[in-house]
Parts: sequence; C-alpha cells; structure tokens
Amino acid sequence: MRQPGPPRRLSDDSGFTLLETIVAIGLISTVMAAVTTFMVETLRATDQQRLKQVAIQLADGGIDFVRNIDPTALPTGRTPGLVGTTVSAQVPGLSAHLGDMEQLNVPYSGVTALLPLAPEVAPVNRTQFKKYWFLGRCWQPADGGTCAGPPGITGSILFYRVVVAVTWTAKACGDRPCSYITSTLINSITIDPMFNTKDSGQPPLIINPGALSTDVGISVDRQMDASGGTKPYTWYAANLPPGLAMGIDGRITGTPTAIGVYQVTITTKDANSLLATADLIWSINGPPTLTTLTLMTSVGTAVSVTPPLSGGTAPYKWHAVGLPSGLSINADTGLITGTPDTKDVDKTLTPRITVTDNYNRKSDVDLTWQIVPALVVTASAQANKVGDPVNLATNAATGGYGTYTWSVKDLPAGLTLNTATGAVTGSPTTVKTYSTIYTVTDQIGSKSSVTVTWNVTA
Repeated sequence: MRQPGPPRRLSDDSGFTLLETIVAIGLISTVMAAVTTFMVETLRATDQQRLKQVAIQLADGGIDFVRNIDPTALPTGRTPGLVGTTVSAQVPGLSAHLGDMEQLNVPYSGVTALLPLAPEVAPVNRTQFKKYWFLGRCWQPADGGTCAGPPGITGSILFYRVVVAVTWTAKACGDRPCSYITSTLINSITIDPMFNTKDSGQPPLIINPGALSTDVGISVDRQMDASGGTKPYTWYAANLPPGLAMGIDGRITGTPTAIGVYQVTITTKDANSLLATADLIWSINGPPTLTTLTLMTSVGTAVSVTPPLSGGTAPYKWHAVGLPSGLSINADTGLITGTPDTKDVDKTLTPRITVTDNYNRKSDVDLTWQIVPALVVTASAQANKVGDPVNLATNAATGGYGTYTWSVKDLPAGLTLNTATGAVTGSPTTVKTYSTIYTVTDQIGSKSSVTVTWNVTA
C-alpha cells in the first residue's frame, strides 16, 4: 500500500488572485487617465503657444512696417479722437496701451488712412488673426523721461506712439478673443532730435493756414511762417501733394500733378532745436466742370436750382444768359431763383450757364428749360343733406404737365376723393359747414389749390 506524500505547495508564480487583478486594472486606469489629461493639457498649451507666436510675428511685422516709412505721414487719414467702444471691447487689454497720449483714431473723411482703421484679417493654419492699428501723439521732455499726452511741457519732443494689436479665437481665452499687443515710439520728424536741456525757451508756433485748395496744373508758391521760438527756423513737410516740395526756408513751390485730398504735416525746428508741428488738409481739384440739366417749370411756380458743378476751387463766379423770364442767377452761389411768367409759356429755352473758379478756369453748359402753362384747379361750393348720395365729377385741373394727383383737406365725413380724377363720392354723415381745400400736383411737382365751402344740413 502506497503511503501518502507530503502536502503539495503552491508555486509562487501560479498567477494573480481575482482581487489582485482588479486592483492592478484600477491602478493602470488611474495612471492612463492621468497621462491622458497631461497629454491633452500639454497639446493644448503647445497649440496656444504656437498661435501666440504667430500673433507675435504679425504684430512685430507691423512695427517693422511703421519704422520704415516717413513718420510725419503716419497720421494721414486720421484725426484726433478715441477708439470706439466696440473696437476696444474686441481687443482685450487695449485700453492700457492707449492711455497717456492724444489718440488719432478717427477717420478723416475723404482721405485714405496710411495705417488702416479697419482690422486686417490674416488666416494662418485655419485660424483667423485680426491685426489692428492704433496711433497717438505724446510729448517727451527734452531731458528724457516718459512720453505723455498733451499739452507737453515747454521744449518737449513730439513722438508718435503706434500700437499694433493682434487677436484670435481659442478655447483657452474663453468667450473673449485672445490678444497680443505691442507698441513703439516713432520720432515725429525724419531728422534726429537734439534734446535741449536748457528748455526755458518757448518753442515756435506754426501759423497754420488751415484747409487749402488748388487746381491741378496751377503753380504754387506759398511761404509758411511761424511765431515765437528762436530764429532761424528749419522747415520740413510730409505728404505734400505730388508735384510740390518744401525748402528748409518753409517755402512750398511746384505744380500739383494729381487730383486728391492730402493730409499734410508741417514741422519746424528753431535755433534751439525746439519743434512745432501742424496738420492741414490740401485739396487738389480738377478743373471746374458743369453738368447739363433738363428742366420743366410751370408758369407761376417758384424755382430754386443750382447747376451741378464738380472740380474747380472756390470762390466761384457764375453768369447766365437766356434764362426764362422772371428768373435770375446768384453770381456767388450759382443758385437760380424766381418765378417764370407767361412770356415764355410753351417755349423750350437753352440758357447758357458759365462758372469761373479762383484760378480763372471756366466751364460752360447749356440747359434745356421748358416753360409750361400754369397749373389751375377748379371746384365749386356744394350743399347736401346728411345721407344724400354724392357723385361729384366736376372738379377739374388745367395746365401744368403730365398726369395730376389730387388731395383734399376738410372733406365732409362720409365722402372720399379719387386721387387720380378729383371725383368725390359717398354720403355725408355729419351736419357741419366745411372749408374744403383741393390740391392738385402735376408730374413735375407744380401745385395748385382752391378752397370751397361744403354745407351739410340735416
């Protein structure tokens, strides 16, 4: 008989128990979840950093652009004024960069801004970036320090502060756009500033001529002047109309070659290197050009019309030959006024209009002017009882031109007017004496009215 052996001993590598397996799976899941979260956050941070680097490149490119242009041309197309609240709300952090300077962020009508006033859109790798330009003026003390807003202390140096902001949309920034903002100071003139530590002297003050207008092709010889400071002055100009140039003595000469509106910046430096600047608008106009008109007027209808004029430079002088009898032209404004009489009724006239501008350039045009008979409306007094049927077709109009349109005031209650024929129909409903006013308007706008009594009894 075989003897039983010793009890069997389980091997150390016989496998995991169920509890150990469950614990191991839980640990692995926890670690993987942590690793996944870490990887997601890492990728998100990397992506945000990549987008910010693009924004930095776009903003720095804008700064490089302004550093390579004539600084005095920077305000072209801009006038003093603050950034709109709608814009500032779209650029987080912008307000802190716009303080302590005179903002130049309002468009000047008719002048294209050198630095765009609307954001530029730059799509990069399926992300849209918007680049904004903002401009202001600040003044730095002659011995250095912070460039601050107006008025600036005596002898301070004028700088332009250019702010470039770039925005984009990303989850990391929540409901508002992400933004990157940078700025730079640009010296207001192309010469190097000479800081004057003896700033007790007063800077010069440019005598600004205000808005200027010149015809294209007309020679210019204008001397700029200043007061105060210490003579002699040295002059500089930016964005003069093509064909014009300024000497260092402040004399602007030449012949403008291009029609347009130019925002010019004038700068002068006195003997102590103190600076002054002034902005002005210079319009270069084409020659005066009149546009013809075809007019039709009824006898007895007041006239007020000015022939269309483009180009030229004020002041103008106007002259007319052959106007309809009863009309005249204002020699300073070109406004033709008066009331045509019966002398030219049923005639078509061709009066000649001539305008001469400030540089003795002229334009002529022949108008076509037809005088038609006076518009006259006729109607008679009426008397009816309440409830009587009314079918009044005797209202009539003559003269004028084209079709008529009728209107009425104080018509008896219960009656209606046919606006095309002037006929009145219906049944009166209210006892009253009415002062009924009929008005007829013809196709060229002439009007005629008549008042009649309409008595409604019981």
